[in-house]
Amino acid sequence: MHSRQIIYLIIALMIAVFFFTGCRKEKNGQLEITPEKTDSPEKKTSLFTIRYRPVWTAQAEFAGVYIAQKKGFYYDKGLNVIIQPSGINYPPYENLQQGYSDIVQMSLLTALKRDAEKGNLINLAQITQRTSLMLVGKKSRGINSIPDFEGKKIGLWKTDDRLLSLIFLQQNKLNMNIVDLDITINLFLKDGIDVMNVMRYNEYHQILQAGIDPE
Repeated sequence: MHSRQIIYLIIALMIAVFFFTGCRKEKNGQLEITPEKTDSPEKKTSLFTIRYRPVWTAQAEFAGVYIAQKKGFYYDKGLNVIIQPSGINYPPYENLQQGYSDIVQMSLLTALKRDAEKGNLINLAQITQRTSLMLVGKKSRGINSIPDFEGKKIGLWKTDDRLLSLIFLQQNKLNMNIVDLDITINLFLKDGIDVMNVMRYNEYHQILQAGIDPE
């Protein structure tokens, strides 16, 4: 793949769009977005096909990817980008190593950890400038500041996303009882844990929608 085509793809992936229309459909296990323009048979055969796998299932986090497909940005640069299904059953690193994907999205810490094993990854771009990971706690559980974390129960996901939280605890010399979490906020809502990791665009808003006052 030409370096210029890679640059065009990265630019398209970095487009910040927050809303997209219901234009996706499943076909043979692949997520397809119908471009707005009509492809000629000649144009289709000349496109360079590349398989891209996001880090997680379809959500607003990847709206820019879907919009770029819908608007034909990839097409204009000679690319046929296949947006592959993602989620717990499609780990990006494993799919990249096994040749099922050409470009995958991973957190920086995950990529560094994996690259340390084989040294065969290429970091094409950082598409976000700051992490969306947050730690949230309830004042009703005695959480008013970082030192209040000491001795409390913290829920962390079983994925590599927990690494940032573990580093945070280590840097602040905090001893907490770690509870492994699946994809749920229920333990936090029911006071089974005092603190949990959330993504700003996802679980944090689920907590607010459940009636928890952000103050």
